[in-house]
Amino acid sequence: MATAKPIESKADFEAAIAEPTKFVIIYVYEEHVPEGMRERFQAEAPAFADKVEHYKLDIAQNAAEAKEKMNLEKVPALLVYKAGEEVERLYELGEESMKALAGKLLG
Repeated sequence: MATAKPIESKADFEAAIAEPTKFVIIYVYEEHVPEGMRERFQAEAPAFADKVEHYKLDIAQNAAEAKEKMNLEKVPALLVYKAGEEVERLYELGEESMKALAGKLLG
C-alpha cells in the first residue's frame, strides 16, 4: 500500500480534499503518527485501493492554520472528505471505530 502523502500547506490541504471521485482520509497527529493508528486502517486497505486517497498532517508543524480550518477538538483525529466536503470525523481510533468507518466507506 502506498504511504500517506504529507500535507504541508493550506494549498496542499485544499488540493487533497478537492478529489472528486475518491474518499480522502487525513490522519491528523502531533509530531508522530500514533502507535497502531496506521495499522488499524491498513488492515482494511486492500478493499480501499481504488476508493481512497491517504494523507497525513502533522499539526505541530501547521498548528494554527490547521486547527482553525478543521475546527479540531483534539488530536489524533481522522478526517474523511469526499468532493471537498467532510463526511466523517473520528477522534477515537480503536479497532471497532476503524471497522465501522471501513463499512461506511465500502457500503
